[in-house]
Amino acid sequence: GELALLYLAPRAASVKAVSTSVVWVIDRTNFKAILMRVSEEKIKEYIKHLDRVDVLSPLLAQDKQAMAQALVEITFTKDEAILRQGDPGSTFYVLYEGEVAIIKDGKEIGQLKASSQEGAKVFGEKALLNSELRAATVRVVSETAKALALDRASFELLLGPLAEIVQRGSTATRAARSQRPQDPADSGCEKILRKDLVRIGPLGCGTFGAVELW
Repeated sequence: GELALLYLAPRAASVKAVSTSVVWVIDRTNFKAILMRVSEEKIKEYIKHLDRVDVLSPLLAQDKQAMAQALVEITFTKDEAILRQGDPGSTFYVLYEGEVAIIKDGKEIGQLKASSQEGAKVFGEKALLNSELRAATVRVVSETAKALALDRASFELLLGPLAEIVQRGSTATRAARSQRPQDPADSGCEKILRKDLVRIGPLGCGTFGAVELW
């Protein structure tokens, strides 16, 4: 009856007990609730990894959430090369389990190790900006290694070119600084932090995204 977890369809056959039996049962509603809870927890974990990437700092929270939902889990085996020096960069990786060696010009120059205790490690993030050649080879040295990956084409399909997002963020910051007449701390006014505000609700959605009232 496992298809009933996914589809609301008539049973194809009857199942009758021919002896005293003990069965475990789960209905579709609880099954989907568990999947959604696991999925939400994973997305939150992925976002924490993305928050550590400097090149992604101009992204808004909803942008990072969309990016986290697009990440793909990949498993690599020992001695497998994740990146090769000299290849054009196109994919960004978050190593969350396993150990890899960084090799440049045939010599090992370091290692990255990721686990639940040591946290995740990020590499290849410049590939989201351009096709710059890989500066080093990254090879798996543990029995297996698990990583999250996202290529530049998928990123741009979701959010547009990262270089433009970075540029827009930089321009907006400069404009805001130039228009701000005086720091509230210097004017004697009380400084209000976002954490002190209460979200009232959405006002609408415009060209640059959702507008909320706080």
